[in-house]
Amino acid sequence: MNEIQQRQIQGFLARDYSFSVSDFLRKGWEIYKQNAGGFIGFLFLYVLISLVANIIPVIGALANSLVISPALFAGFYIVSHIINTNEPNNFGDFFKGFEHWVQLMLMTLVMILIYIVVLSPSIYVFMQSGIVEWYMQVLSNPFDPPSEVPPVDAKTVGIFFLNMIPLLYLSIAYLWAPMFIVFYRMPFWDALETSRKMISRKWFSMFGLILSFVGLFILVYIPAILLAIMVPILGIILIVVVVIAAICLAPVIYTAIYASFAEATGLLEKEGENGSGDDILDHLVEDL
Repeated sequence: MNEIQQRQIQGFLARDYSFSVSDFLRKGWEIYKQNAGGFIGFLFLYVLISLVANIIPVIGALANSLVISPALFAGFYIVSHIINTNEPNNFGDFFKGFEHWVQLMLMTLVMILIYIVVLSPSIYVFMQSGIVEWYMQVLSNPFDPPSEVPPVDAKTVGIFFLNMIPLLYLSIAYLWAPMFIVFYRMPFWDALETSRKMISRKWFSMFGLILSFVGLFILVYIPAILLAIMVPILGIILIVVVVIAAICLAPVIYTAIYASFAEATGLLEKEGENGSGDDILDHLVEDL
């Protein structure tokens, strides 16, 4: 990393920013409403592309995990930014994440490796308990799985839940990494570390943003389940409606995460000064 990049990152880390869950959800909703059809259509297209890719043994799943999905998910942030800057957008803008596919792929690969290291104690104890072997047998013969599930003791469960703490921390802390790559053209490792350090200052607020979105659907889904038990026909209809609504509104979480990133990094301030989103990085470095 050169001196200019160091100064750029120092500028981000020195920047003070506020975090309002309600404001970012509201802003995310406003962005989503301006192109709801595009967001929903792209989400369904993403699911279709992923399903087709995963049909191809090994290579397809690998390509989807490392290249296709990271680039497509970046499309949600790119279109959110275009809408937020009041620029015209089209459906093709959702695919502009592929312009950054190399760094996004490296970012995803490193994240997976980090998660594996974090989960290594759980992986080890589950292998010792026979759960992993049992699971592999289920995958190899799903129509005639082993009848008995290996017992799991309290120690194994305890280690697993302890592992969830650093995994949850990192999964939240890395949320801005794709946008540092896309909007500021950072190398993957700098993007991961800058995201982690900045979000760590407001980690519980970011967790609250994710939790509030997920919790909203859980609060609606639980009454639907209870209604399905008491009045099966109405309950099933309500469950279907809730599931469809959850799918259609899923992009809002990405637009809200984008809104938090734009606020924390001053993305719109810099774009307003520069007059063009294409030169954000160059002018940002000059300002620092």
